[in-house]
Amino acid sequence: MTASSPVQAKYSVTRKHRDTLIFISSQVASEDDMSPSEQHIKIRDTYLRVWGGEFDLADQIFDPSVKLNIDRHPSENGTAPVDADNLEKLLGFMKVCRHGWQKFGFNVRHCVAEGPYIALRWRAECVLGDDYPAPTALKSGDKVEWNGTDFLVLNGENKIVEVNIAQDMLELFKIMGATSVSI
Repeated sequence: MTASSPVQAKYSVTRKHRDTLIFISSQVASEDDMSPSEQHIKIRDTYLRVWGGEFDLADQIFDPSVKLNIDRHPSENGTAPVDADNLEKLLGFMKVCRHGWQKFGFNVRHCVAEGPYIALRWRAECVLGDDYPAPTALKSGDKVEWNGTDFLVLNGENKIVEVNIAQDMLELFKIMGATSVSI
């Protein structure tokens, strides 16, 4: 590794309980050590295509019992928790998210992967449509962009069993013209 190489902490982990990861050792790894494999890239690209509306591809990459973990989401009355603990509910959530946009897509800024984990840093690049359901100061045709990160967990069959999404909802609310948000 050269002095100018990007360096990241690389951890070996073991699962004690379903939702608890315990770090058992650490070492320094170069960015190359965490570059996505061809399989990771295929899963990532198909994942983005599903988000892009190609829902018929979902069975290729998702386990039927996939679980979504995400912050509360905008609703007609402020925000609401998201309940998506299987593939049918996840696809329903994706369809709701896509509703009201002329264009709904993502530009992947960074992707790292190792073993059963894929992390994507993305920028949503959308165009508001005529039937966007939430109140907004914007008009149809206006561009809307915000950032987020998805952390995907794969099972032994390389199917996604967990989708963890963190996105800059406050930035999105600001862009959409919200002056306050009811929780």
